[in-house]
Amino acid sequence: AFARVVRNLNPSTRIVAITGLPDATERLRGQSQFANCLIKPFTAEALLHTLHDLLATAAPVVTG
Repeated sequence: AFARVVRNLNPSTRIVAITGLPDATERLRGQSQFANCLIKPFTAEALLHTLHDLLATAAPVVTG
């Protein structure tokens, strides 16, 4: 529900889902509102890799 609200406010926001339920991973990855999904417990390296990939594929920010 929170992800849906955020996406309604700003559709370009990229959201990483975090779950402790391994069975939910494929369902969450299949939802277009999530850029990626991490399963708890995850390592700092996995989080950094996910965020790096997310930022590397993000649209450039246009200012002024």
